[in-house]
Amino acid sequence: MNKKIIAGIIAGAVVLIAAVVAIFYFSGTLKLNLKSGGEKETTSDSSSQKDSSASSEGGSSDGSDTAQTAEPRSTGKDTVKVEDAKVTANTVTVPIYATKNEGIAAARIFVSFDKNAFDYADVKAGDIFDECTGNVSDGEVVIVATTKDAIYDIKGAGIIANLVLVPKSGTSKGEYKVTVNSEKSEYANYDGEFVKPTVETGKIVIK
Repeated sequence: MNKKIIAGIIAGAVVLIAAVVAIFYFSGTLKLNLKSGGEKETTSDSSSQKDSSASSEGGSSDGSDTAQTAEPRSTGKDTVKVEDAKVTANTVTVPIYATKNEGIAAARIFVSFDKNAFDYADVKAGDIFDECTGNVSDGEVVIVATTKDAIYDIKGAGIIANLVLVPKSGTSKGEYKVTVNSEKSEYANYDGEFVKPTVETGKIVIK
């Protein structure tokens, strides 16, 4: 069996990126295809086409490989302090952290919160991913995040995403938990291998 996992992640209608990353379900499991750049063609015909294209655009036709590489990048942080949600009169912004991360290029995260106290509003990218979208499905927020064009890994600690909630009228003072469903959530590196970063969330404190 091919150890590379084939499928993709779509970053969302609001995100226009050079390579389309899509979500597919196979046998109840999300499989991620993170090599959006594709394999280099080696046939003489395809090489001629590439050389011709490069020449017409004023590029080099010496046959050199100009494809992007998958060199990993770093957040520059080995550890990160998990802080509580930022609460304003109108919104609550809950950071979702990767406190231990050896390298991820895409993620699909299931998050739950107290729906009696808050409504879902939005998801915004954090320190790790370039693109991040979210939607509500079966009572959970499904966050889909990827590095730009999904062509490299990000290593190190940082914020995966910021979940934005709106307090309902009459929400009482106190602490509220935001929970990541670790059994359903999936993370993958550039090679299409599933990885398991340590993920934590800040709690909500209404004063």
